[in-house]
Amino acid sequence: HSFFNRGLAQKDLYDLTSDTSYLSKALSDYNDAICFNLNFAPAFQNRALIYDLKAEQFMGEGMRDSASFCTTLAISDYNRALDLDPKLIEIYMNRGTTYGKSGNFAKCIEDLNTFLSYRPNSASLYSNMGLAHNGLKQYDEALKDFAKSIELDSVSETAYYNRSLTYRILGDSLHDSNYYTLAANDLSKCIQLSPQKPMYYYQRGIYRRLLNQKQEACDDFGNAFNMKYEPAKYFIDNYCGK
Repeated sequence: HSFFNRGLAQKDLYDLTSDTSYLSKALSDYNDAICFNLNFAPAFQNRALIYDLKAEQFMGEGMRDSASFCTTLAISDYNRALDLDPKLIEIYMNRGTTYGKSGNFAKCIEDLNTFLSYRPNSASLYSNMGLAHNGLKQYDEALKDFAKSIELDSVSETAYYNRSLTYRILGDSLHDSNYYTLAANDLSKCIQLSPQKPMYYYQRGIYRRLLNQKQEACDDFGNAFNMKYEPAKYFIDNYCGK
């Protein structure tokens, strides 16, 4: 339990600082907890969360094979935790999300529907369901999911952000710039909720660029870059500088 509790603290420090070294420290602590007790279901559950976060990290770095390996480890740990303690219903939500990251959207929706039977008013569930429907190219269903998530939690920035991704897909596929406006509006809501997150400015800059709103887009790229979001430099150099 000492290793397990320290692992929880390491994960909390990662959430506060975004310092990925804390993920490795948490993983080590959960490994030690499991070595002491192979039937410690919460340790498997929380180790799976770390593997899932590492998968996201590898995806961001373009390391698909490493990301796939981590999602496989996460799903295995979730399965073990459920076998040991079927009452850990949060696993259905978390495992479903991991299935989605692995590209298995059908299994993702299956797990999320199981979680829905226990928690019908979970805003985050509907947001994750929307991403799964995105993956299946069921965009109307995805928009319904995001709307339901926002109805349940009007300050759910995750739902606004995920819905902006759907609007971007629709704008690209239908060649309809109105969807870019909707996407930018959702990012504005995200910025209102969390003004310190540079990715929101960067993404809104992308949509404003697609809308030919050059000054507004460059302001967003500048804000993102000032917050140390390096991808914004490309547009500052190659779009705003012209």
